[in-house]
Amino acid sequence: MSTANTPRLSGRQGVGGAVERRSAGINKACRNATVKILDTLGLKTPIKKVVRATRNLGIPKSEPHILRELPHDPSAFTQGLHIHDGVLYESTGLVGQSSLRVIDRQTGAILKKITVEGQFAEGIAVLDDRLVQLLWYSQQALVYRLPDLMPLEPYRYSGEGWGMTATQKYFLTSHGTGEIVYRGRDFKEIKSLKVSINGFPLKGINDLAWANGSIYCNVLRDNNLYEVDENHGKVVNIFDCSRIVEMAAPPGDANVLNGIAYDEQTDTFIVTGKRWQKYFQVKLGNRP
Repeated sequence: MSTANTPRLSGRQGVGGAVERRSAGINKACRNATVKILDTLGLKTPIKKVVRATRNLGIPKSEPHILRELPHDPSAFTQGLHIHDGVLYESTGLVGQSSLRVIDRQTGAILKKITVEGQFAEGIAVLDDRLVQLLWYSQQALVYRLPDLMPLEPYRYSGEGWGMTATQKYFLTSHGTGEIVYRGRDFKEIKSLKVSINGFPLKGINDLAWANGSIYCNVLRDNNLYEVDENHGKVVNIFDCSRIVEMAAPPGDANVLNGIAYDEQTDTFIVTGKRWQKYFQVKLGNRP
């Protein structure tokens, strides 16, 4: 890059910038050291729970009502679920194990499996006659034609891909932050929604589902599902899935709650997690 037209920093600007960068580095090192000390003392998890409980104060909280359990492939590193026209689709991750699956909703059996070679697959959603499957770090999304799942030209986007769902007009994607991005049918970004809980950003948003003006999401390494009002981005309900996690999740930090899909035909949700033994069909909150 030519530097001929690059403005020079004044002494104050140069020194100030260096001081700011050094200060930021020191702050980060202090945070990391503090976290390490708390972890060594066995205090990291209890403190985290206290902070989360304080953040959640005043927001209605309940447990999902379990209607039915289905067997789930315990080797499936689930990254996303979606139901369209009564068909349950599942995306699984890890390079060398990523796939797109069609699941029998009565037995949990895999009716069809498409291997995703050399990629780490993430969330999925359907809009019109296109099923789209995010990839974690490749900055592209695989596109399949419905109902035969014929591969089409992939969509391109910037940043990481995590969870996804769709409304009647938009794809909604998450990226592990506290924002949800709305995308058009061509997958171009239209707007974003900042999600908050009692004024705090809800960070680590992962898989998504949309139902009747609300967005439902799970958060990485969190046993709750969160209902978000898409008009203002505020969390309005919390659903504690701890009992479901205990029933289905095998040991291991990676085997977390991840995967939620809304079934419009029954007004219920399907939830599961990474390497879980079961899917659960559940009712959430006061939904009739």
